[in-house]
Amino acid sequence: MFWLDLVAVLAGAFLLFGLRGHFDVSVISFPHLTERFELLTILTFGEGVVGTAGYFDVSRLTVDAVLVMVLLLVMFGCYVLQLHVLCDHERVTRSLLLMFSHYFIVIAVNMVTVSLELLEHGGGLSRGGVVPCVGDWRAGGCVGCRGV
Repeated sequence: MFWLDLVAVLAGAFLLFGLRGHFDVSVISFPHLTERFELLTILTFGEGVVGTAGYFDVSRLTVDAVLVMVLLLVMFGCYVLQLHVLCDHERVTRSLLLMFSHYFIVIAVNMVTVSLELLEHGGGLSRGGVVPCVGDWRAGGCVGCRGV
């Protein structure tokens, strides 16, 4: 059953690339769609900042906090540079590349945020992995991640 679900999701997502029939491109407003995906991505970067807030301490500035902030700022800067400077906002297209690239951008930013949170909490991977942590959560606590 898993394979059927996987094939259905992949076919629904990527089958559009192969269809080359008549498509009315006036239906899609590329600047509006770009703005919507920008908002989604900015929210994801905001969640990244909130998720890594544990690195920052008011009383002292650490190298870890500076590196985390520099990483997030460089990722956001590259995104803004590519979307605002290098992208033609007035083109008329089906926008499939824009949509799929933003899916992967959101997934990548979320994965960086989660990995930074794991490192912040003592590297739960060194104590047996994340899977035992999920199993222990049902018992009332997360032993592998210091009760997080």
